[in-house]
Amino acid sequence: MENNNTASIIEMMNQYGYAIGKGMVDSNILKTISDRLDGYYERDHARFGRDFLLEINELEVIRNVIEYDPVFIDLLEKTQEVDNAIEQLLHKYAIIHNYNLIRLFPDIKTNMLGHQWHRDVYYFGSGIRTAVNIMIPLQKTTVANGATELIPGSHLHPDLPDADYIEKNKIAAELEPGDVLFCDAATFHSAGKNTSDTPRTIIVLKYTLSFFTQQYDFCRALPVETYSDHIKGRLGYYVRVAENIKDFRVKPELRKYKWPLRY
Repeated sequence: MENNNTASIIEMMNQYGYAIGKGMVDSNILKTISDRLDGYYERDHARFGRDFLLEINELEVIRNVIEYDPVFIDLLEKTQEVDNAIEQLLHKYAIIHNYNLIRLFPDIKTNMLGHQWHRDVYYFGSGIRTAVNIMIPLQKTTVANGATELIPGSHLHPDLPDADYIEKNKIAAELEPGDVLFCDAATFHSAGKNTSDTPRTIIVLKYTLSFFTQQYDFCRALPVETYSDHIKGRLGYYVRVAENIKDFRVKPELRKYKWPLRY
């Protein structure tokens, strides 16, 4: 079930709703992120307040990690194999809906959605894919430190299976640094329980079809004009919403929303 070949990833995704690509991410980039990881969380907790983040179930998550370090843009630029798979699984002009870090602490479990069985997009019908999650571990991910659990094939069904079915069929996605877990966003999944003595952290991106609303406005939050055209596209630069009629009634190539030109 583990193959970097795009055709195999697509086959796995179609049948099971998930696939694992081995060694798809540059180890040097992951080391840089890992070395700086504690600093990201310290900054995030200082910025918003640790107690407040705990109260709103956001303690484990850093949102829009690009704001904290441009290395996360480098990661996008240097994972072409992953990007190619996203094109095949969704569309050439798929956009990033969210780009986060999620850390499971061994001594803290909040009511974060990720601790429950959930799917990250509405069910639109069997075989209809509108979004794909990718998860990149920063250390070896095992059952012991909370590997993501999935219910294979659940992306093809409208409802969460019963508890007995889940217990018999769930799998834990154990990963090495550099591996990538692809997950149809309609596949039911959940964070595992971290019973180790150290935090487990993964990078999580969700890609959607370009007409979906993003989790936040990357183009206002980041210096997107300085990025490559491809990264601009992935961050939604070419599907921005006009602020008013005057903003829309310009030559098509000058419009913020370039759907007719790009499709």
